[in-house]
Amino acid sequence: MTWEWALARRTVLLLVSTGIMSAALIYALRYAGPWLTPDALLVHQVAALACLLVLAMVVYFASAFLIGGADIGMLRRNIKRKPKT
Repeated sequence: MTWEWALARRTVLLLVSTGIMSAALIYALRYAGPWLTPDALLVHQVAALACLLVLAMVVYFASAFLIGGADIGMLRRNIKRKPKT
């Protein structure tokens, strides 16, 4: 069994990106929290959740690309990959 160092490195970098995203969400939850309470309007809850989701995506992908955990070539290969039958 051979150890794939590139895969291990990429996995660690993506876990770091996940940690950065989690920290950003924990910070943002202070501000979005009042809109996520059960007594808030449904529209406010959905809007706050959508904002948190967009924030999570932006922070995760930005950090993953900036620290080298992901690259455009990998993204293109995964999009073009055909499903196994």
